[in-house]
Amino acid sequence: MFGEKVLASRYLLIKKLAAGSFGKTYLAEDTMLPGNPKCVVKKLNPIFNDSQLLDIAKRLFETEAKTLQKLGDRERIPQLLAYFTEKQEFYLVQQYIEGPSLSEKLIPGKPWSETRVIKLLQNCLNILDYIHSQGVIHRDVKPGNLICRQQDNRLFLVDFGAVKEVILNQSRLLSSTVAIGTRGYMPEEQARGKPRFNSDIYALGVIAIEALIGCSPLDLQEDEERELIWQQQAKVSPRLGEILSKMTRYNFKERYQSASEVIEAIDHFTNNSSLVQPNSGKYYDSTVVEKVIYNSVANKPSPVIREDSPPSKPIANSTQSKSNLPPQTLEKSSSKTDTKNDFLNPELIAFCQEQLAKYIGPLSDFVVKDVLTKNPQITLQQLIERLASEIPDSRKAQQFTTILKKSSSKTDTNHDLLNPELIALCQQELAKYIGPLSNFIVKDILTINPQINLQQLIERLAAEIPDSRKATQFKKNLLGRI
Repeated sequence: MFGEKVLASRYLLIKKLAAGSFGKTYLAEDTMLPGNPKCVVKKLNPIFNDSQLLDIAKRLFETEAKTLQKLGDRERIPQLLAYFTEKQEFYLVQQYIEGPSLSEKLIPGKPWSETRVIKLLQNCLNILDYIHSQGVIHRDVKPGNLICRQQDNRLFLVDFGAVKEVILNQSRLLSSTVAIGTRGYMPEEQARGKPRFNSDIYALGVIAIEALIGCSPLDLQEDEERELIWQQQAKVSPRLGEILSKMTRYNFKERYQSASEVIEAIDHFTNNSSLVQPNSGKYYDSTVVEKVIYNSVANKPSPVIREDSPPSKPIANSTQSKSNLPPQTLEKSSSKTDTKNDFLNPELIAFCQEQLAKYIGPLSDFVVKDVLTKNPQITLQQLIERLASEIPDSRKAQQFTTILKKSSSKTDTNHDLLNPELIALCQQELAKYIGPLSNFIVKDILTINPQINLQQLIERLAAEIPDSRKATQFKKNLLGRI
């Protein structure tokens, strides 16, 4: 059949991508356009000898078509290209997003770092915030429906086959709703056929937990109040743990009520003045962390970081103290930091930070700065051993040491065309659009792509900005300053 069947005298079916209770999805070619571009054709399979199911199928088809038509102009949501009926069967034609799904990247037994999970949450929450503002519940948020577009790694939310129009300010949901979703990611109210906007938030929270612990949500246990039991299995800071737990509350009334609420909570967390090393018993006082940053710039000894004591009261904003630095200190900061550890090139230091972050989380940046400030003449071997001592688990500390020793010789030649000033400029500009995670994202890209050039780096960083208009502005700003 494939390679022969043509629908609407236009769409040549190539292969079947998926099949479900209500239909099948095919990869196809549009033979009416130059180059026969690929597209996705979704066929709805009504059961015609059951009038009730036929009505459901028709309603789902019309809902999906109207919803996709309204949402498709937005970045990170596939465009609806056409919809039609043929031989009493319903068809949707959508933009084809080529690339692996998130389910292919969630490998059992290989948990993600907290930084990577935060980045995933921020990308997905921006999409949910938009579709919810349009009165739409996706109702099937799961790893298989999140596609990383191959050309730029942008994340797309696909398969709105189970969406339901919701009239805003309506006192109740329409009674003629259909319980659709995926087991493990679908909350209780959705299973009863009464989804809410925060049903999607629940699903995304479960995905984040799955990424953090490296196992399927179906393997998670529940406590007597039917809340998911997962934090003991995860390497997660307390605050992010609280955010994910609130996203996945059994009772929808106890969850975040909107995606924007979660975005605000995560933004506050990433700017948090009290940083805690995940599951290590080490607390890093916010004022001490600020002093580490200040002293690394002012070339003063840093305070000792205390262990096993609660963090101090939060301060307004960690960036505030930076703005209060003496002007002469700020002017001289780059030249002073550049002359330290001349035999440890910036790529090696960045690589150490990146690897350490896998074991102790986002605090790795501050720990490395503190070690370099206190020991300006430290050798690479000494640096590795000193950083390894920050990892509570001795087995993981040894693993960290082994990885760094094997990789250090390779990283010495990385990014010869990207000097530290250019990299710092990229981080600074990206921070204007995505906040403090920019530092980790730049390092992650440089580590994964050791031979990347400046143009490629700018394009790759722009792909991390959800708003396409802002992404274009980011590139324009950078190219104008280089």
